[in-house]
Amino acid sequence: MENSVLELKGLNGQDYLFLSLEFAPRNKTLEWAKKVLEMPQYKNHQSILITHAFLNNKDKRTDKANSWFMYEPFLVDNIPQKSKSIELPESNNGEQIWQKLIQPSQNLQLVLSGHISGEGFRVDQNSYGKNVNQMLFDMQSEGGGHRDGNGGDGWLRILEFYPDHKTVKVKTYSPLFGVSPTTQKYAYKKDLRNEFVFKLAE
Repeated sequence: MENSVLELKGLNGQDYLFLSLEFAPRNKTLEWAKKVLEMPQYKNHQSILITHAFLNNKDKRTDKANSWFMYEPFLVDNIPQKSKSIELPESNNGEQIWQKLIQPSQNLQLVLSGHISGEGFRVDQNSYGKNVNQMLFDMQSEGGGHRDGNGGDGWLRILEFYPDHKTVKVKTYSPLFGVSPTTQKYAYKKDLRNEFVFKLAE
């Protein structure tokens, strides 16, 4: 994932700013994102941060050192081999991203993340007393996993932004199950972790 910015203007009278950050963003990346959020032209935008390993499936922000490994190009006893993990220099975990970028920001209202299998959600106040919604959605382990299974069973997280500029409805849907009359009844996850409503700060 590369660092990028997307601006959407005039959706039901509201402007949006999406910031996408790399895995374990470096200090320089967070400094860049902070400068973008502080630009006067984005002051009244509803801003959404998309990053990688931020929240876990126990609704906690990640707080360990970031590391990386590669899969070796061979198998031993039919098992994929991994290289040794290396710690990523000047990288930030979820808690560090919160403290350095999100909490001090006036208009970041939603954080979307993946990397860790499962779903998660929490709300915390930033330095301005506004709620920041934080969400994990990663279905790579569903259907037997991404290596030996069905690649996540096609599960998608759908966010419906209401015209009141505050209400967001969350649904979780699989077109894999939805396409067949035999499995359509399984096409939506209906539990409270997968279908719910939350509010953006005004």
